[in-house]
Amino acid sequence: MPRRGGARAVGVGVFLLAYRIFSAGVQYIPPVTLALIALQSALFLGFINPPWSSLEVCLSAASVLEWGDYTRLLLAALEHTGDLHLYYNMSSLLMKGSTQERRLGSRVFLMLMVLLTLATSTCYVGLMEAAARYIHPSYRNQCALGFSGVLFALKVVTTYHASRGYNSSSSSYIWNFHVKVPTRYAVWVELLVIHLLVPRSSFVGHLAGILVGIAYVNSGFENILCGIDDTLFGSHAVRGGSYASSRSRRAFWGRNGDDFDDYSTPEMHYQGREEEYRTYSREDFNPSRNFEPMFTDTSNRRRRTNAAGPSAPSAPSADDVQEPAAPVDPSDIRTRRLQRFQ
Repeated sequence: MPRRGGARAVGVGVFLLAYRIFSAGVQYIPPVTLALIALQSALFLGFINPPWSSLEVCLSAASVLEWGDYTRLLLAALEHTGDLHLYYNMSSLLMKGSTQERRLGSRVFLMLMVLLTLATSTCYVGLMEAAARYIHPSYRNQCALGFSGVLFALKVVTTYHASRGYNSSSSSYIWNFHVKVPTRYAVWVELLVIHLLVPRSSFVGHLAGILVGIAYVNSGFENILCGIDDTLFGSHAVRGGSYASSRSRRAFWGRNGDDFDDYSTPEMHYQGREEEYRTYSREDFNPSRNFEPMFTDTSNRRRRTNAAGPSAPSAPSADDVQEPAAPVDPSDIRTRRLQRFQ
């Protein structure tokens, strides 16, 4: 294959991406997430000059099923068509990848990304081949580039664990539109919104990512990835170094792999009897709703104490002031004492 040309002209999307990365802090981005962003950015800018061009690895059903070019299942996801395409995908990877890599650890997260990439590309090929057979043959030659399909799969995984398996009544905002939808339906709404705003985007590629993500979270395949990590690096190893919890795998995964009782998510569970604790979700920390009433009384008492000074006693309230008792007749007291000993 002919090699691609030199470095591309830097567009506004590249500057926006650099701003997002440095705003987040390079030192705070987990290593695999940072490496994936750097690799795809370097490929787009021409800093890495591989023996293929972006169009030569464009993924289609014909290229895989007829030509047997299986390398496109992986390489097509690493290429992008423009600087804004790169910016939106890498910005999404920065948020979702950082969350999941801290949850799983770097090694398991790397295996997860390879799995989602290959599975999403394979699903895309299958969907396009089915469309070519039952709708129109032209679908077999339509190709796609970019990481967005993998990001849709990663979004399903992220929202699934953030809402503890879609069992809570959590909700999500769609981008910056201030449109609030239930978390379990957020990825489907985003699929439609992106297709309407960006008609040239690959609807089937995004749909393939959603289907792969749903299959992943419902198949328990995460246990297999963690089992592979345990086999290769030992069950005592801490996943991802400083980016993973040092708790044991058994405590992390629960007995059957479906009980996520011991890792930090927007919804936290406190161990103990059911009547001794409650479950806090992201809705409990909405400043305009639940959070403020929980501590209104405490904050009011603190303000009264601070206003009176650190060492001055707080002024008694109306409920604390008691009326003086009525005077008691001494002869009545003597009469009661005599009656007690009779």
